Amino acid sequence: MARTSIVTDSTSGLSPEEVRPLGIATIPMHIEIGGQTYLEGVDLSLPEYYRLVSSDSELPTTRPPTVREFHDLFRRLGRESEEVIAVLVSSRLSATVSVARQATHTHLGRTRVTIIDSRLAATPLGWLALAAGEAAAAGVDTREIVRLLRSMISRTYIAFFVESVEQLRARGLRPRAPALPATAAAAKPLLMIEEGEIMPLERSRSRGRAVDRLFDFVTEFPHIERIAILQGRPLPEGIELATMINDAMPEQPVETRLYPASIAAHVGNDALGVAIYEGLG
Repeated sequence: MARTSIVTDSTSGLSPEEVRPLGIATIPMHIEIGGQTYLEGVDLSLPEYYRLVSSDSELPTTRPPTVREFHDLFRRLGRESEEVIAVLVSSRLSATVSVARQATHTHLGRTRVTIIDSRLAATPLGWLALAAGEAAAAGVDTREIVRLLRSMISRTYIAFFVESVEQLRARGLRPRAPALPATAAAAKPLLMIEEGEIMPLERSRSRGRAVDRLFDFVTEFPHIERIAILQGRPLPEGIELATMINDAMPEQPVETRLYPASIAAHVGNDALGVAIYEGLG
């Protein structure tokens, strides 16, 4: 029997090829498009999502997995493991953490379930899940894995821009901060996820092209262990940003990742962002 199993949700954007070797379980988000509900990664791929939203004027919506789905997953993993760690999308962006905690109340097996609110989403959530999976595979105990995850969370950052704050609000996300001036909203506002919430990045980054502002955000970090460019589909701006980072930091590998449909449903198809993990020092 494995000692610890790792669970994440599909907003992490991890592929089956990434999770399979580590035995990470991914629970799918529900995505509703045109009155039809799909399970992300099960009966809805990212290309299929874009095909459906391009042919339907209705905005897609997302719902977390159900209590029953979490309960069934925890019960299945309980037959294989002594402990389960579920590292999930920020509780301030989704009700997924709350639903998972409800499921632990009905899970009466001997397996202990620990719920981690990542305060993150997309690729950084995937980084956490992979780190937890690697640690579990190496036999690290649950307490140490949880400590590792909490250390990583405090050193992981996401900055991104969308077409407008109004678009973000229309899709169900509301930045928690004083309202941005209309000029900033019209100029693709730069936002970040801080303490699990969406906040505007102001100061000197409130002017200039969005790509330049993302680059400025990256160069403020004295040390970067991991960096990824996040986009819903390949964008010229993504290539430009990668080139700028490569020129400024030739020794720093830069990942380019597509954020999943459950993220696109909220930030739109053409948002662009960067994720940074500083490392544990």
